[in-house]
Amino acid sequence: MSGDPSANSVSSDGRSNSDRFLAAFARLEDALEALTGGRRHRESFANMAHQAGRKNTSIRMFENDLREFAELRNAIVHDRGHGYVIAEPHAEIVAEIERITDIVLDPPRVSRVLDGPVVALRPDQTLADVAGAIRQTGYAQYPVYDDDGLVGLLTYRAVARWLAARFDADEPVDPLTPVAQVLEFANSAHAVVAKNAPVLDVLELFAENARHGRHLTAVLITRRGADDEPPLGIVTAADLPRLYDMVERNGG
Repeated sequence: MSGDPSANSVSSDGRSNSDRFLAAFARLEDALEALTGGRRHRESFANMAHQAGRKNTSIRMFENDLREFAELRNAIVHDRGHGYVIAEPHAEIVAEIERITDIVLDPPRVSRVLDGPVVALRPDQTLADVAGAIRQTGYAQYPVYDDDGLVGLLTYRAVARWLAARFDADEPVDPLTPVAQVLEFANSAHAVVAKNAPVLDVLELFAENARHGRHLTAVLITRRGADDEPPLGIVTAADLPRLYDMVERNGG
C-alpha cells in the first residue's frame, strides 16, 4: 500500500480534495453572508458563523466544525504555491464539509417523517374513547383539539395519574368521564412546528428541553406550525434515532 499522502486526493470528477474543500467552504461563506449581511473580506468567518448560529439551527449545531474548517481553509490557501497544494485535506474531511454544507443550504425537513394521520381526541370524548384509541393504535399520547385548536396532549401517564387520584379518593372510575377532566392531570411538555421546519430544529427542541430538566413528550407538525391547525404528524422521543439518521445521511 502506498504511503503517498496525496493518494486518493482526486475525486472521480477530476477535482482535487483541496478544490472540493474550497468550493464547499465558499458555499458556506455565501450562506453566512446571506444570513448575517456580513462581508467575508471585512468580517471573520468565525464571527459570521456565530452570528448566523443565532438564526439558524444547522449552523449553530455545527459551529465548532465550521471553525475548524476555517482553520483548515486558511492552511490550504496559505500553503498554495508553485501550482500545487502542500496541505491537501483528507478525503473524509472533504466529505464532511460537503455533507455539512448540504445540510446548511438544504436541510432535511420534518415533512419527511409524516407517516400518516394523527389520532386526535376532543375534550368532550370519554375515557372509554381513550381506552378504545389505545387498544386500536397502541399510541402513548393523543393531542386534544376543540373548535379553536389545540387544547393539550393526553398521555397514558395523565390517565394513570387520574386513576390514582380516583383510587386515593375512593371514588368510582366512570368510563364516561370527559377527556377534558382527565387532561387536567397532564403535565407533559409539547411543541408545534411547521411541516417545512428543518429536522435539526426538532432535535434542538428535544435537546433544549432536556438541558432545562424538562421532558418533551411530543412535537406536533402542522402546515404552518400554528396551534389552531389540524395535526399532520407527531414526533416523539422514539423517533429521535430516525431523525438523527436523516441528518447523518443528509436526508437521503
